[in-house]
Amino acid sequence: MNDQKRKTILLVEDEMIIAMTERMNLEKYGYNVIEANTGEEAIKTVDEIQFIDLILMDIDLGSGMNGPDTAVQILKIREVPIVFLTSHNEKEVVDKVESITNYGYVIKNSGKFVLIQTLKGALRLFEANQKIAKELIERKRADEYIKNLSIERESLLKEVNHREQFHTIIQTLPDIIYKINIDGLFTYINNAVSLLGYTPEELLGKHFRIMLNEQDIEKISRDLIVPKYTDDLSKITEQPKLFDERRTGNRITRNLRLNIKHRNAIKEIAGDIISVGVWEQNKSGVTEYSGTIGVIRNIDEVDLGNHALILTENHYRTLISNLTEIILIIAVDGTILFATNSSKNSLGYDPFVILGENIYSYIHQEDAGQLSSRIWLLTAEPVDESKFSLRMINSSKEWLYFKIQMMKIADNNKQTSCLIINAIDITEQANLLKDLRNLLTQKELILKEVHHRIKNNMSTMISLLSLQSMTLKDTTTIAVLEEAGNRIQSMMLLYDKLYQSPNFNEMSVKEYLPELVDQIIENFPNFGVVKIVKNIDDFLLESNRLLTLGIIINELLTNIMKYAFVDRIDGIITISAALLENIVIIIIQDNGNGIPESIDFENSSGFGLMLVGMQTKQLHGTIRIERENGTRIILEFEK
Repeated sequence: MNDQKRKTILLVEDEMIIAMTERMNLEKYGYNVIEANTGEEAIKTVDEIQFIDLILMDIDLGSGMNGPDTAVQILKIREVPIVFLTSHNEKEVVDKVESITNYGYVIKNSGKFVLIQTLKGALRLFEANQKIAKELIERKRADEYIKNLSIERESLLKEVNHREQFHTIIQTLPDIIYKINIDGLFTYINNAVSLLGYTPEELLGKHFRIMLNEQDIEKISRDLIVPKYTDDLSKITEQPKLFDERRTGNRITRNLRLNIKHRNAIKEIAGDIISVGVWEQNKSGVTEYSGTIGVIRNIDEVDLGNHALILTENHYRTLISNLTEIILIIAVDGTILFATNSSKNSLGYDPFVILGENIYSYIHQEDAGQLSSRIWLLTAEPVDESKFSLRMINSSKEWLYFKIQMMKIADNNKQTSCLIINAIDITEQANLLKDLRNLLTQKELILKEVHHRIKNNMSTMISLLSLQSMTLKDTTTIAVLEEAGNRIQSMMLLYDKLYQSPNFNEMSVKEYLPELVDQIIENFPNFGVVKIVKNIDDFLLESNRLLTLGIIINELLTNIMKYAFVDRIDGIITISAALLENIVIIIIQDNGNGIPESIDFENSSGFGLMLVGMQTKQLHGTIRIERENGTRIILEFEK
């Protein structure tokens, strides 16, 4: 790499030994290297120095800012490719890295050739990204739009459930639920009106006065009362209540007692009325009064002449009153129109006391926005039901968790009359789940910290061996130190795989060996001209036996890469692993120069082959060498 093309790399690493090793390796391959030992120092360096071509950064940077947070701050200063250097490869770490930069990460001590190739690839990718940045941004926007549409569609589909359940509940309530428009005409009324001898269909489009006697009409109707006091409005001593809502938009009529007529004028019942005005936006976007939603509760136990009807009413009243979950009916603005007796058992509030109150007074501030958005969705969109969770405060000022099912009830004009809420207390389950999650989070944090420290210690050991070899001139000693580092790497790979596996006791051979083979081969300068063929079956081995197998394969492949292809421009290595009738068979074959007849695993003076022999005995297995068209080594042991 000549001076005109030399790239400058900012190396961000808090471990000084590892940083020194990486810097020397990078400079050996022609890169200019600037070091920073903390995230804060890295940010300052990027801000001051403009000619940094790439950043190689550790994820964990000691007690200060970590790597990902540092990268976010750096990318706010300017666009620069960032490659993470780490001991971590857990899914959540990879996901976090990918959300910050698409230039990847390198596992510490995965080999200098892997590191260099990764850096070259990142630089090429960055240059390409600069040329097509505009196209990528437009494509990303399109992908996000499609993704959002898909999410919205799935959300809407999930909300459309259990419609019949909620309709049945409101239709069987003993109280009369109604809605009248601005002209006083019924636009919705539930089945409870049968107490008066009507069906809901008979009253739709009729004026509310049809249920009142003449005395009550004169008592509550503004258009009859106000003209009497034309000369002196101050003489009005009792404000008419039923239509007060239209004057203010937020006035709630409560405790209005009227005599409600039966259709056949047999008898009357005393009705306690609660009503609230409905204000909606018209097509021009102007909010205006559109009618009244109300509840009429029978407060008189007089026989209406239909004994079966009374029994049915009592049955439903008992059913509703004894529900363990809370049933509420609310207006669109949150006014409580109806509450079952279970509200007293669960929350400590008398259902008659909270009538006319606003439900938002009992909702946790953090959950109020969710309730508001759900109500808006039900009233503004073609969705009939919504499920969610929120917190409500009880009379003792304690926050309880509730699972909510909420459904809209529409009138004959398809306008929302009111909303019915089914609330189930899940406080005990929610608190238990919260405690379990906290314990699990603590356990995971401790395990991750231990895992990271072990890997960092292994990385430091490998770096120390590498630094020591750089100070030596004797090639034999250098080779010994490099082979020791490779042995630690093979153990570190297995440890990392086991950490990610749900079972620490055993692991799939297919999951471990292919990556181990690649890691070993890539440590040699001639790895690019050697073809690797892997025929590895998927079967499980105990972790301690897999570690022993990894050491054997490391020694055998190291020996092949060092001696089999001397003075050769290419070569083939085939690695096979199979399980036949509980016997593990490992075959490593090359088409190289062949191994001398005088060498075997029992009497070898070399440490590597001697180690293979010892590890084979530890497996209670056998190993043999076949010398034909290269070398073929067969290892067999019981699973």
